[in-house]
Amino acid sequence: MLPKVTIIGRPNVGKSSFFNMFVGHKIAIVADEAGTTRDISEYEFTDKDREITYILADSGGLDFSSKDDEIARDIIERTRNAIAESDLLIWIVEYNRLTEEDDQIIKILRGKDIPPVMVVANKADNDEMRLESYNLPIVSIFPDFFPISVSHHF
Repeated sequence: MLPKVTIIGRPNVGKSSFFNMFVGHKIAIVADEAGTTRDISEYEFTDKDREITYILADSGGLDFSSKDDEIARDIIERTRNAIAESDLLIWIVEYNRLTEEDDQIIKILRGKDIPPVMVVANKADNDEMRLESYNLPIVSIFPDFFPISVSHHF
């Protein structure tokens, strides 16, 4: 069985854009509207330089603010299941802020039996923004921290 890497995060931080950029194909639907990704999209990725193949999974946005929203609850459940099946998580956040949804994700990620977590701070479109991202309080909690800009491919 191939290792599994799952991309998680709140709505509209760039999870699907990151997924598409990483695999080099437009597989996941990307839209400005929150809640576009509902299912888990998977892609078998081969890193030829490192000679490793794994499953990269894109999940829906974790929106905990809508307790009565059946679709949001379903997305959360699917993502929790994907987390449980993963060997590594890539948590996408915005480079300059954390929200209440991010705080809820931190609680999940500090739970028992959670795989290792890499944090990707997206939307850091220039050097100043990349430096600013290191002010996020999660840097001290999750040392594997990488500021990027999906829209600029760096």
